[in-house]
Amino acid sequence: MKHFLHTVVFCLTVFFTNVYAQQPAFNANTTVPAYANDFYFGSNPGYYGGYNNNAPNDKLIHDLFIKAGMHTTRPGLYDYFLDQYGVNVRKNEFAYYTATLNMKELTLFLNGPSDAHRSTKVITCNTQQFRSEVFKNLYAPIWDDSTNGVTAVNDTNYYAAYVYKVVKTYGSYIRFYEVWNEPDFSANSNVSLNPGQPGNWWDANPSPCDLVNLRDDITNYVRMLRITYEVVKSMQPNSYIATGGLGYTNFLDAVMRNTDNPVDGSVTTAYPLKGGAYFDVLSYHCYPQYYLRTWDNSIGGFKYFRHSDYAVQKVIAMKNDFQAILTKYGYNGTTYPSKHFILTEVNLPRKHYGTTDYIGTPEAQRNFLMKAFVVAQKQGIKQMYTYNIGDSKSETDPNVSTDGFDGMGFYYNLNTVTPATATLAPSGIGCKTLSDFILNYKYDAAATALLNLPSTVDGAAFTKGTETRYVLWAKTTTDQSEVSSANYTFPSALNFQSLTTQAWNYSSTGTTQTVTGSAITLSGNPIMIKGTAISTGIIPVAATNDWFSIYPNPSNEDVTIHFTETYTNPVSITLYDMQGRVLQKNQLVGEVNSTIFLGNLAAGVYQVEVLSSEKGRATKKLVVY
Repeated sequence: MKHFLHTVVFCLTVFFTNVYAQQPAFNANTTVPAYANDFYFGSNPGYYGGYNNNAPNDKLIHDLFIKAGMHTTRPGLYDYFLDQYGVNVRKNEFAYYTATLNMKELTLFLNGPSDAHRSTKVITCNTQQFRSEVFKNLYAPIWDDSTNGVTAVNDTNYYAAYVYKVVKTYGSYIRFYEVWNEPDFSANSNVSLNPGQPGNWWDANPSPCDLVNLRDDITNYVRMLRITYEVVKSMQPNSYIATGGLGYTNFLDAVMRNTDNPVDGSVTTAYPLKGGAYFDVLSYHCYPQYYLRTWDNSIGGFKYFRHSDYAVQKVIAMKNDFQAILTKYGYNGTTYPSKHFILTEVNLPRKHYGTTDYIGTPEAQRNFLMKAFVVAQKQGIKQMYTYNIGDSKSETDPNVSTDGFDGMGFYYNLNTVTPATATLAPSGIGCKTLSDFILNYKYDAAATALLNLPSTVDGAAFTKGTETRYVLWAKTTTDQSEVSSANYTFPSALNFQSLTTQAWNYSSTGTTQTVTGSAITLSGNPIMIKGTAISTGIIPVAATNDWFSIYPNPSNEDVTIHFTETYTNPVSITLYDMQGRVLQKNQLVGEVNSTIFLGNLAAGVYQVEVLSSEKGRATKKLVVY
């Protein structure tokens, strides 16, 4: 009997250890997985009741993604939908996205409890009553002993059970898990109040009456972040937990200063960590049409900046504002790990509807999205998803929304077409051109710095292997105009004898242009550029540049150029600055090492060019700090 009891105790110990070992032994205060995956052009699928003759199909919608150059998507899997149709209802579709369409880095937003799983809490706002939008039993234990024979999570914690079944069924397809769509969406002016004003979100938590998509306390939102983090990380430690697409920095501030303690958000033994510990990624939404004006006392009115480059600036300004809040709470890479960013909804309307305060032309929308896809990569945004793949109404529909949201698609109205007749709008044509040009090319900060772009020009360099491609444009500066012009010459270090360009509509026309030399005139429309280097006769461009290395790099001392083998003929080594000026020139014969003396070189990016009649001509960047 004694032996039997010992066996039972041992078995139970192993069982409980296995169950609770599933909980992550870390949090986002200690660990945020690095992210080095490619940037994929993305959109939101939306819903179109009339698409394909009133037979909407997720596979058909995502076929349109590929035709518009979009290679990632942001679907939702609502609890009420899975509860009604079964957890496997969309598994074939997700397999289709990833296996057939080769989509990657998918973002999934978690949302929408079924009626049986929804909280019964009711709040009164003025004279109206609202039922909470969040899940019931959030504060039941997240984990249990599996005595119900179902899962290691507590199945009476409905949100934990929902997250568990989503990850178990769809986890192999998902990279980012977004907790709730726009949890800070508000129709209340309190969101705009400054510190010190009654009802502001900086000094006190947002009221449940303020939060249209939650209708509950912000501590419950932190609780959902915590549950998502624990469940997802226990199953997929290298997946990423993201906030829902946020729009307000004061909501993020409230998340960062609260735990999931339902009493008052304070730190206790049961609630030891604040909201920042439970997400790796800050997901945000930005519709810059609302921010393209500033008050000007000199004219006693608003000054407007309704053009694409200013709109892109506002997208990045919002990211920086969110980063300031994260930094305020120590998420700076020193006190705590830095967080990644994804932009999960962004766009401009294609037309003016109602107020003329908004921007709204096909050219502005097209240029904005193309520029945003480029600048997002420059600014470290890991993925970007437009809103959305297609229009939901015709531009002439009298019921179109006055803020233009019905006309933000890559395709014209999908409710009136079939897959064969869906038509790309200018934004779809432009983004298809851009995506085809730089998909799987990584943003190259050093190659971009080498361009030494003037203040009138923006753009970036993108590299894959030994090939670098460029996207450039003249910055727009005039209200309600996309007309702009600037002359630009590529650095002489690149040795370009000609440029091959694609206009924004190349995906539709298939027409390229060749420019002799390295100088080009740019307009407000982004242009795609490949350079052809000057022929060096017996020294062609090398197939790779892996036959020599530079170390240390970056450096603030002299560096060594090391070759993998010795070469019979002389090897020429030239150091250029960002303007293409020759700073040093060395020659190496029968040796594997050569030294570049940095001397008093200023901090910056330099170009090292090596010419070998046996290997060819190759370049590498040298960073001096």
